[in-house]
Amino acid sequence: MKIALISCSKKKREWTHRAFDLYSKSPLFRKNILRCKNNKIDDFYILSAKYWLLDKNQIISYYDYTLIWKSKEIRKKWGEKVSEQIKLKIPRDAEIYILAGKYYSEFLNIPNIIIKPFEHISLFERMKSNI
Repeated sequence: MKIALISCSKKKREWTHRAFDLYSKSPLFRKNILRCKNNKIDDFYILSAKYWLLDKNQIISYYDYTLIWKSKEIRKKWGEKVSEQIKLKIPRDAEIYILAGKYYSEFLNIPNIIIKPFEHISLFERMKSNI
């Protein structure tokens, strides 16, 4: 089984929506969904700065919060919490693909990470990438 972890986005719909719908305003988020389809990913979860690990159908409210400007200590605690959620929600034998930048992937501690294609590239480069 292949599972993707897609980072949340700055562009969001206002009010309350399913997580998938809240982030679908973002061109990068939509491109990551297309990457999942093109690479035969079975399912995906969303890495949210505020809500941690989200199921795409989970109902959440609009927020304005990012890990990008947070301290290393805050990002580390966030990564520890998300890693624990991943261990509870994703099968141990799943191949995990991380479609997120450095701040959303650097402190994830999960053994079955297969690829982090965007760990060291800019947002602009992520949009151009055909991965």
